[in-house]
Amino acid sequence: MDERPKSSSVPLILLAVLLLLIPLAAVLLLAPMVPCPYCHGVGLLEAPPLKDRWIREADLVPRVCDCCGDRLKIGRFREWRFRAPNPDRPIFVKGTEAGFLATRKFRIHWLAVATLEGVTGTPPVGVSKSTEHVPLLTGALQDEDREIRTEAATTLSRMNRKENLPLLVAESKRPSCDVPEILVSGIQGLARHPDLRRAAVEGLKEICEPSSSAPPDSRFFAAAALLELKEPCNSDYFIEHLKSWSEGSKIACRGVALCDRKDALLILIKEMARRPPEYMGSYAEALSSLTGEKFGNDPTAWYRWFEKNKDRFPPQIE
Repeated sequence: MDERPKSSSVPLILLAVLLLLIPLAAVLLLAPMVPCPYCHGVGLLEAPPLKDRWIREADLVPRVCDCCGDRLKIGRFREWRFRAPNPDRPIFVKGTEAGFLATRKFRIHWLAVATLEGVTGTPPVGVSKSTEHVPLLTGALQDEDREIRTEAATTLSRMNRKENLPLLVAESKRPSCDVPEILVSGIQGLARHPDLRRAAVEGLKEICEPSSSAPPDSRFFAAAALLELKEPCNSDYFIEHLKSWSEGSKIACRGVALCDRKDALLILIKEMARRPPEYMGSYAEALSSLTGEKFGNDPTAWYRWFEKNKDRFPPQIE
């Protein structure tokens, strides 16, 4: 009977187990990596603390993903080890800030409602008492979304507070301002108050100054506001906007007529000829006001008449 020790078979068993474990370990280590289920493989952005200021997309800060450690991918077999974080502040996946936009829109709407409580009508009647919201609204004027900028400007303009006058002037002069019509309407509205008229008019003239940093649209709307207030203004801004295809062209036509710019007759005729029939009315009204003639929306008739009578008028601006 063979009584040799069986211990010699142990290394063989261990070797066999090892040979089985090596491929398994290789499979686990070389398992395909998949996008992180929390940051979607692109990373995260976190909203900083509000601290009574307006937070824009540009203010979002990178956040380390608790799920993948910012590696953006995780092993398919290790996915179960991680849990999604529970953040204290709002977190957004990079490139999908739509959720943050919805948050900002809700916030600006709430601010507008809270700020304008007790203010009604157009032009506004009543005075806002919520001055604590002014810094937030001012910050929202530089938001990336135009709808938010517009609502912030409208709210500030409708507050009907004299303390807002320097702010409205300063924001209208900001080179990147793209809601000047709304801000200027706030200044013009404050001019209704006898004790504020002088300051409001001075603010509008300040915006119109050639040396001002205000964008062209701010100067144009400020000049239009001065015209409505029957104050002297630089009518050259109306000439510049006669070629505009925006609603500003109607204001420009009226401004040219009220300022008696007979040197703009040829521009009015040429611009009328470029417009569809439904947009010719403003030019026809300006021409009639400046000349006393009535050729309606017929640029050909206006041009023929002008060619026969141009010697009666000053040199025309081309």
